[in-house]
Amino acid sequence: MNLLFTRKELREIFKPRTTTSSAHTPNPPAPHHRPSQPKGHGTRKGKPPASSTADLRPMQRSSNKPPQPATAKPPYTIPARKRILTAVTSAAHEHVTHNNFLKQLFFLLHIRYNFLLIMDFSWLLITPTSLVLFLYIITYFSGNKRIRFYVTYFFFCLATLVTSIVVVPFTLFRPRNIANILWLERTLIALAYPINIRWSLRNVHRLEKDQAAVVVSNHQSIFDILGIAQFHSYLTKCVFIAKKEVLFYPFIGLAGWLTGVLFVDRSSPKAAVKTLQEATNTILAQKAKLFVFPEGTRSDGVKLLPFKKGAFVTAIRIQKPIIPVVFSPYHFIDFKNKTFEKEGRMIITVLNEIPTTGMTEKDVGLLMEKTYKVMETEFNELSIATKPKVF
Repeated sequence: MNLLFTRKELREIFKPRTTTSSAHTPNPPAPHHRPSQPKGHGTRKGKPPASSTADLRPMQRSSNKPPQPATAKPPYTIPARKRILTAVTSAAHEHVTHNNFLKQLFFLLHIRYNFLLIMDFSWLLITPTSLVLFLYIITYFSGNKRIRFYVTYFFFCLATLVTSIVVVPFTLFRPRNIANILWLERTLIALAYPINIRWSLRNVHRLEKDQAAVVVSNHQSIFDILGIAQFHSYLTKCVFIAKKEVLFYPFIGLAGWLTGVLFVDRSSPKAAVKTLQEATNTILAQKAKLFVFPEGTRSDGVKLLPFKKGAFVTAIRIQKPIIPVVFSPYHFIDFKNKTFEKEGRMIITVLNEIPTTGMTEKDVGLLMEKTYKVMETEFNELSIATKPKVF
């Protein structure tokens, strides 16, 4: 099965670009004509005799009629969809590493396949949108906490998928631009409204400073994406790090790649270092911020997990500060019993930046410990502040 082009498209691809015809258009055949004869002449019962077949020949066209003007076929034009595919594939060539040919080829085929699905099948947008509207009603009005848990998670994943499909066309004009992430987050906030989480932001003005920095945050749930979207207006220039597996999620990975997200291969330390180096070049050139979850994976919401040192090594190498961001626990979600309250409250606090000027890579452990302590203290305070009161 050819997943990239249909048979008709393949014929168009190998068809010559321009075709013209200088020959005259052939004259159409003359209409059949039979000279009039008296009724019954040379016939029996109205039938012509066998010898009269010559009279039934069509009359020759007069040679006095001027020849028809030559008509040329219009030149072949490439369809708009094919031009878009070519442009995106060319852009992908510039940003994909050339070390491993198979990985590069797979990645390019992945992009073309996603675009064909987006451009060819309208049901890819109509069906998820209909499901989102349906789940919108269930999520908002459901009173059963267990049903709400599963429906809310499915609704959020579907809303993320629809957001990715909607945003991709707007990001084609400037692929791999970190400013494209604003399209993604604004659309996601609108679609995820029925989840009904109230977000409170504290000291987010500390992110407005126009400087390169490394932002570290705790990670508990997929809903952290919604939290980041709440204060991303203060992070107009930010590079996000995600695991490499996200790149191959249908449409979501494509939207992330187009919005400048960097994907880290956690199984390969050398590849991870290379990705962080690419992020370093970007944040230094554009005075952007690098957003990292130093825990590496989601925690259980009870306490912070140990930090990995990648973000802290990067901050020391470029001599830029660490800005800690702390999410309060999701008390309204019971991950063990699979329940979800109808309304949730979350607090996000941006702490004071931790300078790294004068530090060397020998001080990585000290920087990690200091950052962990201030974030753990704030996390415990937020846990008390957001914990629902039991009467």
